[in-house]
Amino acid sequence: MSTPGACAASEQQLPYPQKPDLQNALIVSTVKTLAKAFISTQEKDQLVEKVGALDNQKFIRTYDRAYQTIRQYPRLMEQYGLKEHMRKEEFLQQLSSWDKNKMFSFIDALPDELIIAETRRYLARSESSQRHTDYISRICQIWDDVLGRFGMK
Repeated sequence: MSTPGACAASEQQLPYPQKPDLQNALIVSTVKTLAKAFISTQEKDQLVEKVGALDNQKFIRTYDRAYQTIRQYPRLMEQYGLKEHMRKEEFLQQLSSWDKNKMFSFIDALPDELIIAETRRYLARSESSQRHTDYISRICQIWDDVLGRFGMK
């Protein structure tokens, strides 16, 4: 039979790795949900136009940054027709061939560990300026930053 407060005491003794699992699940589900919400509120032509409006240098920087992040997943790259040195015209052609379901499946196919690592890397960079902000607010700020980088905000 447990005594009052025993549950609270045992929760405090849980090993540290269990807490990040909840945080990681929250990070992954929030990022994927926000990405899908963004896609669902946009017309595909709008997305293609926004990417097309990027000047070539900005597209190359943005694509190279994204490629460096997902290059360790060659199956993902192959499945979605992405390659290392993709010109803007090639990417636009590829993006134009995707319907929203394919965009959603791409979001779902992004490995959880990739989303967690990138989110934590971003959070570590901005840690000093946002020490007292909760994870949800910080993830929303990350998403705003992502949209801004892609010229979609």
